[in-house]
Amino acid sequence: MKAVSLLQRNPLQGKISLVRQAALTALICAVAATASAQTGQPTTTGQQPAQPPAVSEAKTPQLAVALIGPARELKFADYTWFRFGAQVQLWFKAAQDRIKQPDGSEGSYAFDFYCRRCRFFTTGSVIKNVFFNILFESSNVGKANADGSKNFPAPQILDAYGQVKFTDWFWLSGGSILMPLTRNGLQPTTTYVSLDVGFTSTSPILQGNSNVLRDLGVQANGFLFDYHLEYRLGAWQGSRQGPIPTQLSSHNGPRLIGMLAYNFWDIETGYVNGGHYYGTKKVLGLMANFDYQDFRKALPATTPYAGAAGTGAGALGAGVDKNAYYGVSAAAFINYPLSGSASPKGGDELVGLAQFGY
Repeated sequence: MKAVSLLQRNPLQGKISLVRQAALTALICAVAATASAQTGQPTTTGQQPAQPPAVSEAKTPQLAVALIGPARELKFADYTWFRFGAQVQLWFKAAQDRIKQPDGSEGSYAFDFYCRRCRFFTTGSVIKNVFFNILFESSNVGKANADGSKNFPAPQILDAYGQVKFTDWFWLSGGSILMPLTRNGLQPTTTYVSLDVGFTSTSPILQGNSNVLRDLGVQANGFLFDYHLEYRLGAWQGSRQGPIPTQLSSHNGPRLIGMLAYNFWDIETGYVNGGHYYGTKKVLGLMANFDYQDFRKALPATTPYAGAAGTGAGALGAGVDKNAYYGVSAAAFINYPLSGSASPKGGDELVGLAQFGY
């Protein structure tokens, strides 16, 4: 009787419940049909396959995850990667004065603590066979000057170039590039055979207008004979002539530099060549370099000088055009692991470099 009584009191309750159930069922069917259309599965209604949408919906892009490559680079895709590095060379120098003391004793020592090279660099690639390299440096930071003050230079850009690899024997670079003037000048500053770059290796930059062995230019390089022979050939800004009464400045040609290097044992394929390899490579090779620039009427002699052969005595003296600048250099080098063979783990080595320059 209670049940009958309740049904009599709420005649619409059963109908509302049925409506809710029907609405819920319709909603579930609609969701199922939508999901079926997105997955390409046939719906149960009429047993007909769902029609594909007129325009396919774009998939939601997934977040990229950087992987660590074999050279510690951050790799985002097959040809998109970046590698970062930093270099801090802290030097402590103790230099004895050459001045004899009043009592005849030797001079005392001057002490200096500074950052010889503070560097940050990045190398990378965005698309296949296209690379870049950028190097920032502040050198001799905190070094004492002759007047007792300390040196705090502003950071500068050294390397800043892009490079395209067309094939193994032809790469093309453009920008601020290390000039291939000598073997020692192409070594990383962390692996110099000597304490620092040698005077013989820095003499070519006395031609002027270079930036720490670098200059703005275009260079082609490549590798032949299974990477044992490397060539580099480029044109750089070099020195720019000043104005003369009949010409504005910079009417002289570019600085042309060429290099050939042959490795008899292990090959070297980097932007720079090693000084010390610490037992990881077994290297024996030869290198030859050539450097030329024509100044035309840029720097006429201010005092008499020896002119070119065959010009005669009349060509000598002040105001006479100078000869074109040129330089040549050659080097022989060796890195021999004491174990007799190179090892990825490194080890002791014998290393030698003979560098000639004119």
